[in-house]
Amino acid sequence: MRAVIWGLVLCLTQWAFAYDLSDFVREANAHHARRMGAAGGLKLNVAGEVTEPGKDAFSITATYYSRDKRWRADAVLSQRGGAEGLPFNVLFDGQKTWATLLGMKIEVPRRDVDDRVRGYLYWEEPPAIAKLIGDETVGGRACWLIETPLRESDGTAVTLRSWYDKEYFVILQTETSYDRKPIRIEFSDLRAVSGDYVIPHKLRAVQNDVQVVEAQITGSPTGAEIGDSLFDSAQLPGSDFPDMNELMRSMKIFGKVITNEMSKMLKN
Repeated sequence: MRAVIWGLVLCLTQWAFAYDLSDFVREANAHHARRMGAAGGLKLNVAGEVTEPGKDAFSITATYYSRDKRWRADAVLSQRGGAEGLPFNVLFDGQKTWATLLGMKIEVPRRDVDDRVRGYLYWEEPPAIAKLIGDETVGGRACWLIETPLRESDGTAVTLRSWYDKEYFVILQTETSYDRKPIRIEFSDLRAVSGDYVIPHKLRAVQNDVQVVEAQITGSPTGAEIGDSLFDSAQLPGSDFPDMNELMRSMKIFGKVITNEMSKMLKN
């Protein structure tokens, strides 16, 4: 009888102190809010390459701003070796996500944020439907493993698996599928950007075991003012329709790539 009682006490103790998603989110938000507040926001310069097999290679340069839970990326996409590029912006204003391209401003559906228009998001709060399922080691770092149910563009159910560093509360790896192709995103090179605020400085995306994207932080200017106006969607340029001059210029540079992307946006 005594053994049964002690067994029940042990089970109740383990249950009472179980670490779950709400505990993780609370600690992670406090960690980032404290350091982001001390820094007054972050401004990161990022450069990368997009190299899908059998397709033209592209380079991308971007300035990534973040403050509180808001973020913005001002970027230019260029064909490798090209003199001209395609500028675009992506903004999460705390409630909605917006994108500007070819003189057009659109609200991006939330379902597309996770796999198509993410900025350099080393931290993003998992949605309430996610579950913390355990811990694993990634790149020699102890991580929490969190699973989030998602859907492909055709409605097929998939799962996003994300590994968050236990010490710095940053994403070190994600795995899911996109257009039925498995894709893995890896973050590495943990270094401080402001005071003791440590974030990963390198990113790579692998699809079907082939690297398709790589990027790295090339600088994190200090003393830059990260004002509220940066995250005001009303101040983003653009209208409901493309600027035809910009569309024609970009089509000459990027050809069918622009046509395909325009079709996706107009469909949504």
